[in-house]
Formats: sequence, C-alpha cells, structure tokens
Amino acid sequence: MSVLGQKSRKEKCVRMKSMTGYGKGAAAEGLTEVAIEIRAVNGRFLDLNIKLPKSHLSCEEYLRGVIPKIVKRGTVDVFFSFTADKEEGLDADLSAIRKYFELAQRVESETGVPNDLTFTALIKQDLIVTGAKKDDPELVLRLTALAAEGALTTLDTMRTVEGEAICEDFRRLIDELSKRVAAVAAMSRTIAEEYRAKLSARITEILDSVMLDEARLINEVAFFADKSDINEELQRLTSHIGQFLTALDSEEPAGRKLDFICQEIGREINTLGSKSNDLTITGHVVEMKNVLEKIREQVRNVE
Repeated sequence: MSVLGQKSRKEKCVRMKSMTGYGKGAAAEGLTEVAIEIRAVNGRFLDLNIKLPKSHLSCEEYLRGVIPKIVKRGTVDVFFSFTADKEEGLDADLSAIRKYFELAQRVESETGVPNDLTFTALIKQDLIVTGAKKDDPELVLRLTALAAEGALTTLDTMRTVEGEAICEDFRRLIDELSKRVAAVAAMSRTIAEEYRAKLSARITEILDSVMLDEARLINEVAFFADKSDINEELQRLTSHIGQFLTALDSEEPAGRKLDFICQEIGREINTLGSKSNDLTITGHVVEMKNVLEKIREQVRNVE
C-alpha cells in the first residue's frame, strides 16, 4: 500500500522518521510524461518550495495539499518536469499577448515609459510554449498525482529507514544515561555518612586528644547532606528519561517533544553538577553531558 493510501492502524506502530530524504517518481500516458523529484532536509517547520511552470498551477495546489500528509516538518524542495508531444510545435496564448501589448502601449502613452515588449519577454511569461494549447489539464494533473505518489513513497521509505536507525541510537544512548543516573543514585545514599567519617577523622587528627562535640558534628553533617541532596534531581531525571522513551514509541512526530525533554534533562544534569562534592559523581555528570549532547545532535534530525 502506498503512503498516500495508508490507513491508520490500531496496533502500535513506531514510525520515527528522519527529516532528510530523497524521492523520485514519474508517470506517462502516450507522449505526455510528468516527473517529480522531492528532496527533504532538516527544518524547524514545514517549508515547501515547489518549482512549476505557471501553466500548471493546479498541479502545485495538489502538491501543496498532499505533501503535508506525509511530511510534517523540514525544508522540502519539489522539482517538476513535464514533457509532451514535441511534434505539436509552438503555440501561443494570443488573447493574453494582446492584453500585454495593449497595456504596454497605454503605459507608454500615459507615462512615457518605452514599450519594450519583445518576443523573449513573451516566452518568459509562458505565453509561448511547446504544445501549450494541446495539453489536457486533467491528464497532467492525473499524471502529477501518480508521479507524486511514487516520489513520496520513496521519500517516506528512506526517511523511515533512517528514522529507525536514529531510534535505535536513541535507545542505546538513553540506556547509557540511565546507567549513569543509577550509579549516582547508589552513591548518593552513602555520601553523607562518608562525609561524616572523613570530617570526624580530620578533626580528630587536627585536635588529637580533644573530645569531639558530637552535636556540632551532627549539625555539620546534616547541613552538608541538605546542601548536597540530589534525590529530587535524580527523580526528575528518571522521569524525563521515561518520557523520552515514551515519545520514541509515539506514532506522532516526536522531534519537538524530544527537543524539549532534552532541555529538561540538561537542566537537571547541570543542577547535579553544581551540588556534587564528590569527584566520582562529578565524573558521571561529565559523561551524562557528553551523552546528552549526542542525543541532541540526533534530535535535530528527527521529524
């Protein structure tokens, strides 16, 4: 089934797509042929650039209606080529040419601007074309639909294959990030007690035989534990990672949502780094930032 004729399915279907891809399609009937090329690259919004002759504006309207059904985000360039029976020779829209000429004469008589209307100018206005009068608009539009279907099917396949590879990379990177978070969470449970032991040993070493003030020591440890408590950040990080994985399984384009989640993950990682007084945890934070940057680079490619 082509992408233009696909029906929504009830079963879960992961359809992450890249924003980059290329597709080409062609359709012919008799001596009339339409070929369409579609090239898509990254873009924040959907930006359609369609290049068609003025004589085929109805085809442009069709393309502007059908492409957004397949491509939701990115910069899309569409190249349209049309060929017909070359033996039909040249033809001209004489009615339009007369109107151009009469207007040029009136402008010259009323303003003094010279009438420089030439045969070359008429060609540029698509008033003199190959077989223009012989074209069947309905046939051209029908061939455009078939060519567009072929081009979009190829484009969608390429974007889906690349999207699946990106999705697998996301899962690998998120798994690495999760392991770092779990390691920091395990260490955070013993940080306060380790600080108490180090502080007690240091004071004993400095003061030698002087009795420790246990109450002040407890207060100092409690202050440190409160200042360096990262449980809330770890919980939010875990939640954001879960949201990221849920977005990966969405049937809807998830690029913008993933970008937002990455911002939230980055905020929590930065807070972890600012609160950490442990070199090992700091090392994990550095690696978390490195992994997150790789994720962000891939998010920029996702529809």
